[in-house]
Amino acid sequence: MHISELNTKDFVTNCRAIESPEELAECALLEARKLGFQYISASGGALRYPKPEQVLYPGFPPEWTSHYLQNALYEHDPVLKRVTETELPFEWSDLEMPEPEAAAIFAQAQDLGLKKGYVVPLQGLNSYTGYVSFGGADAELTPQGRLDLQLIGIYFHHRLREMRDASDEASYWGNDLTGRERECLNWIAAGKSNWEVGEILSISENTVKTHADKIMSKFGVTTRVQAVVEGIRRGLIGL
Repeated sequence: MHISELNTKDFVTNCRAIESPEELAECALLEARKLGFQYISASGGALRYPKPEQVLYPGFPPEWTSHYLQNALYEHDPVLKRVTETELPFEWSDLEMPEPEAAAIFAQAQDLGLKKGYVVPLQGLNSYTGYVSFGGADAELTPQGRLDLQLIGIYFHHRLREMRDASDEASYWGNDLTGRERECLNWIAAGKSNWEVGEILSISENTVKTHADKIMSKFGVTTRVQAVVEGIRRGLIGL
């Protein structure tokens, strides 16, 4: 059973009724998992030099997202270059790896179980470039499977942008941290310890911990990595 043959109407109808990015991702993954992919993420904008507000949905494992940002892997990521050059979907295995740094990115991803990837580029008005990435441990795509993922990716990205545009910027992307909390969050995202953040900001280690605890409480998460991912989604972390 293929989505583009039998399930297209149900998929679109189900997604249309959803009002949160997390539920939308789960709807998309119900189909993507049939093809061997466990993760989905989406971004859009001037992707060669990504900014946090361009991340529409950071759906890959939090430890990978944190590692990717803290080590500025986007500077050598061939996916970002490829999506600006083509409208055709591609697998990670289709990419050329002229730089050893590029090959290292995918070797590190494999260590975290991201062995296969499929990317759906999206072009829009005013030089808008977006893409949806699917990741998984074991996926072998048929031509029909590629078409199915392209449909899922296009509609997933479209609905995410609708949700973002329809929501008030301040309430949806939540700018509810204090200035000091945002400073702490950015340094935490850069991989700094509480002590290091305290030294940088000239505050005590305990004060940094208090700020970190308040950030996690406001975001409704329980770990620093989850806080970083949520900070990316809300556009509060500068790269």
